[in-house]
Amino acid sequence: MNHNIQKLAEIAQKPERLILGLMSGTSLDGLDIALCRFRGSGGETRVEVTAFETIPFEEGFKDEILHSKYAGDAETDRELKNLKTKSTRLKKDLQQVQSSIADVET
Repeated sequence: MNHNIQKLAEIAQKPERLILGLMSGTSLDGLDIALCRFRGSGGETRVEVTAFETIPFEEGFKDEILHSKYAGDAETDRELKNLKTKSTRLKKDLQQVQSSIADVET
């Protein structure tokens, strides 16, 4: 079995799991971050949101993402590289969230 899948299977067997979820919806207004504690399994699973934060995207970032979706291949590659560079700020914000998560009892 793949090592990463094996690790996930081991985590799933624990009676309690602390999981960090990240997503950006179709509105592209920011990155939503939720820290959730899962207890139990199957129909007995209970979830508690222990922390939640939205990190807004920089002005114009949404337009750049939407525009890149419809661009030609070479242009898309160039724009995606540019977006990756701009995501640096978002990564720094995420690191700040991670450090505050460290304060949550695991």
